[in-house]
Amino acid sequence: MATDEILKLLIAERNKLDAAIRALSDSGFESRGKTLKAAVQESHGKTGKAKRVISPEARAKMAKAQQARWAKVKKASKKEAK
Repeated sequence: MATDEILKLLIAERNKLDAAIRALSDSGFESRGKTLKAAVQESHGKTGKAKRVISPEARAKMAKAQQARWAKVKKASKKEAK
């Protein structure tokens, strides 16, 4: 491929990218001083989704269940070691 052909392809690609950038810039977010992320956060709350809250009782129950699972694993590994 000749240098001239490569240059033409690169210029065509640059023109496509420039057009895409212009289209996105015209969306209104940047012109109002907002990024897309800021606009989403504004419409969906600060984090974008509701936080899930676990009660202390539920957290304790999960911890106890995990301790039981680990105890079972440790017991099995001690049997294998013998």
